[in-house]
Amino acid sequence: MNASSAPTPVVVGVIDDGLCFAHERFRKVVNHQVETRVENCWIQDGTPKGAPPPVPYGRELRKAEIDLLLVECTRAGAVDEDLIYRKAGLIDFRQYGHKSAAWRASHGTHVMDLACGFEPGQAQPENIIICVQLPTRVTAATSGAGLYPYVFDAITYILACTAAISKERGLPHLPVVINLSYGRLAGPHDGTLNLERAIDNIVAKCAARGVSLQVTLPAGNSYLSRCHAQLSFQRRGQTRTLRWRVLPDDQTPSFIEIWMPARNAGSVDSRIQIRITSPTGESRTIDETIGAVRWGPGNRVYAKASYSIAPASQRGIFMIALAPTFHLDPSKPLAPCGTWTLEIKNLMLSRKDIPQAWIQRDDSLYGFPTKGRQSHFDEPCYERYDHAGRDNEVDDPGCVVRREGTVNGIATGEYPIVIGGYLRDEMVAAKYSAAGVAGSMGSTPRSPDAVAVSEDSRVRRGILAAGTRSGSVVAIGGTSTAAPQVARWCALELASGNLGNRASVQAKATQDEANHPAGTPAAPSHQRSGKGRLDLPSSHPRTR
Repeated sequence: MNASSAPTPVVVGVIDDGLCFAHERFRKVVNHQVETRVENCWIQDGTPKGAPPPVPYGRELRKAEIDLLLVECTRAGAVDEDLIYRKAGLIDFRQYGHKSAAWRASHGTHVMDLACGFEPGQAQPENIIICVQLPTRVTAATSGAGLYPYVFDAITYILACTAAISKERGLPHLPVVINLSYGRLAGPHDGTLNLERAIDNIVAKCAARGVSLQVTLPAGNSYLSRCHAQLSFQRRGQTRTLRWRVLPDDQTPSFIEIWMPARNAGSVDSRIQIRITSPTGESRTIDETIGAVRWGPGNRVYAKASYSIAPASQRGIFMIALAPTFHLDPSKPLAPCGTWTLEIKNLMLSRKDIPQAWIQRDDSLYGFPTKGRQSHFDEPCYERYDHAGRDNEVDDPGCVVRREGTVNGIATGEYPIVIGGYLRDEMVAAKYSAAGVAGSMGSTPRSPDAVAVSEDSRVRRGILAAGTRSGSVVAIGGTSTAAPQVARWCALELASGNLGNRASVQAKATQDEANHPAGTPAAPSHQRSGKGRLDLPSSHPRTR
């Protein structure tokens, strides 16, 4: 691009929860008038306004409406953001559910600031913001099971809005960067999950039309979660045991998925047999020829194990589902808490055939009502701490419970840019930053492409970005904060006429890693850091 040519406008899409669109970091001043930089905002569980509604469900706010709200809600030169959010339906306590925008900090506002926020009056590229707030119930269900239709609709909406903006400006198309800082633990981890396939298909179709679409995803925070097990067998007849610790006072269901390797053509016999014993001693046996088994009489079933075939990959999957271990309604069936034992007997698998087990995410998010309690594998071979009491971040090759293979279950597709986290001061991987796999578990072995700063240091947790109200700054960590920084960098690259794609991120990580000064600690393994530690400028002027 010539130095004299104008930068290319870039659309930055943010799909998240608690998107405080009126924050000063998402405004600009045009002819002494405050305007929003948010072109479109879709609150997917908002109360519709107008007939017919411009979106299939929820409420859409367009730039003109947001600008009008900024004018109407300005008192003595100060914008009353609480009033804006009440008028927009973002904060409506007449409606059931958590109101992230009413809290001091929200995940979505923090992420959106890292992706596309700027100081008021600061010279900035023309980033057009299109944001989508997912339904509260979808965010609250941390398993991620309900993400697919809403994220698919969100991406489709962002692209449709982009097409309309391009047409209004007389441009053939505008480049788009979308950040989705969500994740899940379970899934096939081979790129065939419905949401992964949808993202890959959309990116490929956009590329075929000459539209640059980049999607950034976090690597996940589950490295030390004890939620992944790898079952290798040396011989037929061998039995491996998994102990699944289910916690008391868990008001949400718990799940394990055991994904089988691809089956040889023509084979129909069961390759493994699983004997599942509850903490109260009740056992059931299931294999690949048995559809389902249950615990509990009649309509008071508290546990179920089933076997099915995943249509996308034709891989077999064993699913074990437990009812909550606590409920306020005494009529509801409860699963016993404690250790559930899974004895997996090898019937036909070879040494290279390795089933993979993941426990589904089941915790509670910051600010949301505490309901879920994360279950985990509880094997004696898994050493959580070293002799000095520090977290042990190295796998025991002989242990079935693994730290590798914990990468975000929606981040193993072909095209998304997957980012882990590291500590700025110590230059080491964040303890939680998930790892990919050393070998193929399916068609697409996947590790993070690179790592970005997700914590300032061991004692200064998180990184600074916007709180829910203008002027506020909060520290939030996790790979969810690393991914939007890379989305920001990609947008700047695209605005300069560069590619700003996955290969560009990998190339920058390789270059930045080579440029680290002598004495810098060695880079984490490829499974955790991909091509290396990115050196990105801070997106926020505040320091601590």
